[in-house]
Amino acid sequence: MQHLRKFRFGLQLVSLLTLFMFFLSPCFAAIINSARIYPTNKVTIFNGEQKVGVYTQEAPLPEGYTLETDGKCAVKMDEIYMVAEDKSLFSIDGNGNQRNLFITIGTLYFRMSEIKQPINFVTPEGNITAQTLILSSSSENKAIIGYVKATDRGSELGIVEGGSMVVLTTDGQMTVSPGSKIMLSQADMDIGAPEGGEPAGEETEKPTAAQNEPQEPTIEKPAMTKGTKIAMGAIGAGAVAGALFFMGGSGGGGSSGGKDQDISPFNIQ
Repeated sequence: MQHLRKFRFGLQLVSLLTLFMFFLSPCFAAIINSARIYPTNKVTIFNGEQKVGVYTQEAPLPEGYTLETDGKCAVKMDEIYMVAEDKSLFSIDGNGNQRNLFITIGTLYFRMSEIKQPINFVTPEGNITAQTLILSSSSENKAIIGYVKATDRGSELGIVEGGSMVVLTTDGQMTVSPGSKIMLSQADMDIGAPEGGEPAGEETEKPTAAQNEPQEPTIEKPAMTKGTKIAMGAIGAGAVAGALFFMGGSGGGGSSGGKDQDISPFNIQ
């Protein structure tokens, strides 16, 4: 009888440990949210640099984990629908009263008709926080279509059609209109010569061989510093065509994988 009690206790302990590990898994973290992903080929899931899983068909979105796409991948959330291009690296999580979308490399097209909470697009060059939408009265679908992109040349957020987006950057609040984009890039910003420096144009004595010994620096602040350069521009024809191709298709399903799958937002209810 005592042996039976020990066996039952051990079985309960194993069950509790299994349930605890399930709670800590990315699958459980995704299940408690309604967001879904729809890969056309596969999506690899990383926790830091460690690979923790692979999705090849519709599945809950593992929030807080880095996703690497092999083929296009759609992401459906309550207020936003996105399509990540092939070889994109990104992650999504909710933090307090805002949703954070981290994009390391690649392009994510998005379609949204409202913003329930601020959406913070985090790129290698800086953040752009979407605050409100101004939908166009002539927009047939009553939604904004745009994209966020990160490359080795910089990052950008553009609005293709459907209305304008009010965003917050380090330069303050801006409105991104249809056909325009905000570009972010790392830039050297000259803050002037250090105090006590030589006047411009004045001759200075060249050091002799005996003067080439290492000396203590006399500059108290750097002459250059790194910052984020923010500029407005127009969306190129290629970006417009790409966004409309990914976000405005028709036909097909959207609930399972497949290289020929149409992952248009109009086909996922």
